[in-house]
Order: sequence, then C-alpha cells, then structure tokens
Amino acid sequence: MPFKVAIIGAGPAGLVCARLLKVADIDVEISVFERDPTPTSRIFRGGSLDLHGDSGLIAIKKAGLFEKAKKWLRWDGEEIFVSDKNGTIIFHIKDPPKTDLADYERPEIDREMLKELLLESVGKENVQWGKVLHSVDTSNRTIAFRDGTTAGPFDLTIGADGAFSKLRDVVTDVKPVYSGICGLECHVASPDEKHPNLVKRVGNGSLFSYSDHKSITAQRVYDGSLQLHIFWRTEDDNFTTDMFTTYQWNQEKLKTKILESFHDWIPEMQEFVTACDILRPSRLYELPVGNTWAHKSGYTLIGDAANLMTPFSGEGANKALADGLRLSEALIEALKTKGDIDQAISNFEADMFKRAKKVQARTMLNKNRIFDDGGAASWPVTIGGFVLEDMGYNLNRGWLSLFPFAAVMLLYFRIVQILGGFQRRTKDALFGR
Repeated sequence: MPFKVAIIGAGPAGLVCARLLKVADIDVEISVFERDPTPTSRIFRGGSLDLHGDSGLIAIKKAGLFEKAKKWLRWDGEEIFVSDKNGTIIFHIKDPPKTDLADYERPEIDREMLKELLLESVGKENVQWGKVLHSVDTSNRTIAFRDGTTAGPFDLTIGADGAFSKLRDVVTDVKPVYSGICGLECHVASPDEKHPNLVKRVGNGSLFSYSDHKSITAQRVYDGSLQLHIFWRTEDDNFTTDMFTTYQWNQEKLKTKILESFHDWIPEMQEFVTACDILRPSRLYELPVGNTWAHKSGYTLIGDAANLMTPFSGEGANKALADGLRLSEALIEALKTKGDIDQAISNFEADMFKRAKKVQARTMLNKNRIFDDGGAASWPVTIGGFVLEDMGYNLNRGWLSLFPFAAVMLLYFRIVQILGGFQRRTKDALFGR
C-alpha cells in the first residue's frame, strides 16, 4: 500500500514538497488540493521575490528545476535603492558583493513564474482545483470540502494553505493577528516609456522608501513593469480597505486621498502614486515570533500556515520553500528506511521552529524599525546586521562588542538623511516649490 499524502494548498511550499515526493524513489500517493478554481483564476499574483542561496534557491535546485528556472531568474534584479520622503538616497547597491557565502546568491524571480515552474513540474492536472477546505475529521483522517466532496483517509495531511490556514486549527489554537501595517497594491505599466523618473529611482531592482511611519516600495518584474506597495502603520486595520471601498470606482479621487498622507513627500516620489493603477487593499497579519505546537500524528504545517510573518525581510517565501524541501527529505528518509514517520515529522517541526524563530524575529525587528521614527536610515543598519550575522560576525560578542558599529552606522545614515532634507528645503526655497 502506498503512503498517502494530502497537501492542502498549491503555493510554493506545497508544490515544492509535492515535486520532491513525486520524483523520489518511494511508494507514495500524493493528492494536492487548491482553493483557486483554476491555475489562472487569481487576478492579483504578486510581484517579485529573491531566492536565497541557503533556502529557496537550494529547494529549486534539489527539485531539479534550476535549469528551467534560469530563463526567468534575474541576477540584475538585486539592485536596491533605499530613500526617504525627500528623495535622499540613503543606500544604493547596484551589484551585490560576491562572497563565498551561498546565502548571498539571490536572483529575483516573479512569483507567478515561480508558481508556473512548480505547477508544471507537478502537473497541473494532478492538482484538484476549486477545493476549499471545510473540515478535518481527525478520527478517520479524512477531509471535507465546501463543495460537499470528501477525500481520504490520508496517512499525512500537510497544511500549506497560507495565512489563514484551515488546517492550522487541527494542530494549534494560535491565530494570526493584525501586524499594525496595512496598504494598497498597485501597478505601473510601461514605466520605461511613460515614467522615466520612476525607472531612475528603481533601476533594475527595487526601491524601498520610508518616512513618517509610511512607505512606498517598488519592484521591477519580468515584463519591465513596476509592482508597487504603499503601506501605513496604523492601529485601524480597515484604514486602506475603507479608503479603497469608498473611492475604488474613481482612481483619481482615490489617488488624491492617498496623497493627503504623502503631501510632504517630494513630487518625484508622489509620481509613484499618480502613475499607478491601484489594484486592491491589503492588511498584513502575523503569528507570534517563535510560535510552536505539540506534534499531532498525521498532520503538519509548512510555509505561512506554520509561521506567518510580514514581508519586511524577504524571508517568507524562502522559508516556505525550505519547509517544503526539508519536510519531503524527512518523509523520504523515513519511508526508505522504514523508520518512525511521526518521529521524523516531529524532528522536522523542531528544526522548522528553530529556523522560523530566527526569520520571524528579524522580520519583526525590521518592521518595527522602518515604520518607526528612524525610517529609511534604519533599513541598511538592520539588514547590514543580518548579513554580518550570517557571515559569522556577532556584533554583541567578543572584541566586536567593544565598538558600537550599529550606532555609528545609524548616525552616518541619519546625517545623510538630514543633509538630504536640508538640500531639499534649499531647493524648495530657491525655486519656490
């Protein structure tokens, strides 16, 4: 009898796990269930993500998909600009330094192309579409869907069903909470022809602009267009939803309303708002840093279902791909050696909790700093600290702790920011802007 696995959710985590189990030399029967009606039914498909060399990129390579992925990978997409409301470039890196640390090979790929790559490798026909999970019967290990159908029993059911995972309720009572950040997802078509100023500020990669508890971020995607997010830190989790609902049928009025919050940002930054098509509102949720659960036989979670976080360290999708890789490896090893499946999955979960806590803590720290008064000046300090830590330099121990690197870096970037503000005020006074 084959070992029967159900994967709830056809996102990166679930699909890479399905792919690795599919090509393994084991007797396994895989069923993938996805709530979307079809592979192309989702209108809003996200922007671009960087595949990290020690997680996401390794998962793609071990799945045997790296050669196919090459046509969509963009190493020039690693360019980064960090600025503030005055347009001051706080930090710019065009070509990331080449190091021996595999983690810093981080090519960009559009989320939609990553999904297509993984779907093709699993076979779109092998995904059961339009399956919205309704309930789980743990007594006989079956699952029921909103359309009235059931499936199972399964030896293992994997929840890869995202932020508001239905399967999460089987293993833990912890719920996602509003992160304090909400925003709007936007898009700029044909920026090279229509908006050269925006292209100058984004380059081939990404712009991260933070001031006054707000942000405008822009990313180049494969077709040359720009994917934008406008974020606010606010206790009102309905702030952008109410704004969008009120003005969605009149984009110009909606943009005017947005610009009320960005009235003191330079016109060149406001152009990101006036040039874009505003697609939808978003509220960002998160699970507590270091959330865990006691292992439950026959069930586990991966990706956002397991450890939801905001996107402010670029770790979520990479952690999800690593989860799919490591869970498949644990399961394959246990099946090949006729080992204890529950123990193998429990060991996987313990490893995932450790990995997740680290990236959750980093994400929380960066989120709090960039949306605090420090704004843009905090970004290179925080991210720089993460890079040094990954390279084996602990600034809080040994001789390195004797020198206040972080404080000096922050002071330097704050001075750059202050000088930029002075330069802007001078120009405004001279040219009456």
